[in-house]
Amino acid sequence: MAISTGIYTWYQQKSQPATGANSQMKVIMYIMPVFLLIFLNNYASGLSLYYLCSNVITISQTTLIRAFVDDEKLLAQMRQNQKAKKGKGKGKNPSRSKSRLERWAEAQQKKQQAMAKEQKKSQGKNRQQRRKK
Repeated sequence: MAISTGIYTWYQQKSQPATGANSQMKVIMYIMPVFLLIFLNNYASGLSLYYLCSNVITISQTTLIRAFVDDEKLLAQMRQNQKAKKGKGKGKNPSRSKSRLERWAEAQQKKQQAMAKEQKKSQGKNRQQRRKK
């Protein structure tokens, strides 16, 4: 059981797409199945069985997704969407390009300014009432 888990782990890591990892990550990719083999060999077989089933399901999912999804077509669609988003944000609606936090901060500043104006008005009215007395 532990040997098959090590083999499936190695296969799963090989089937994942390369992400431009550095040399240390490549070494870990080869060492990790060996460590899992050693660790899982000393534990209960249920843990090895669980890890084996998890690897089998993950490998199956990866294989099915790669069979039905065309990577080049998906990449072209993503680039097209990215270009469309860049074109929309230029000068048409400046408030749309602001982040939610910036819009919230501006709204809070406006509220504070309005409150300050009201306080000044109420203070002016109070002074006038005092002068009349």
